[in-house]
Amino acid sequence: MSTVSQDQRFVDPLEGRGLSLFVVSAVGGFTSLVVVGSRTSSRLQARNFRVDDSLMLCGLVLYLADVVFACFGAMSGLGTRNADLNETMMAEAIKWLMIWMLVYVAALCLVKTSICVTILRIAATMPRLRAAVYLIMGLTIATFITMFTGILLLCRPVEANWDQNLILEGRGECSPVYSMLGLSYTSTASTIVTDLACAVLPAAILWRTQMKLSTKIMVATFLSFGSF
Repeated sequence: MSTVSQDQRFVDPLEGRGLSLFVVSAVGGFTSLVVVGSRTSSRLQARNFRVDDSLMLCGLVLYLADVVFACFGAMSGLGTRNADLNETMMAEAIKWLMIWMLVYVAALCLVKTSICVTILRIAATMPRLRAAVYLIMGLTIATFITMFTGILLLCRPVEANWDQNLILEGRGECSPVYSMLGLSYTSTASTIVTDLACAVLPAAILWRTQMKLSTKIMVATFLSFGSF
């Protein structure tokens, strides 16, 4: 049974996994802001800002919003034992988690689509590789639609995900556990396939180019960052 005051809204002090979640999210957001910000600045200065840059920038905006959601989720109780939370904190933590998941799948779709568009431009004379990239892009978008819709439909209304009173009063219902497991397996399988593709395709493109081996490795490594 929780001994936390019912008036408390945030975990104080933030420690353990909750603190780790907060710090890792903040560091990831700052790093992404610096890297994508530098890329965007250089492209604008060179007057070479293209579709893939726009997609990456939009992905960054959503990711930074997700960082904020993760931090609020950690402060509300994500990563903290239920015994150290009150009902309001647990509901808020689940709410932030739901919002985080929805924005995350959208950000991931934009980033991977941006990488695919970049590879398409590089592989302009490689029809087979371009076909593979289009396939990966289609899989990425299809996964986004499936995951986004699936998350929204886990409980009806959506508020029932964090407001258990709706379930108890018969004003809401949630899908069985296997529905969530199905979404998780779908997301995991798609992520593995697209991550591997984003890592392997750049190397395949550079294989026949007239570059020094060291240059090929450096460029392939840079392009393969999408797999992370």
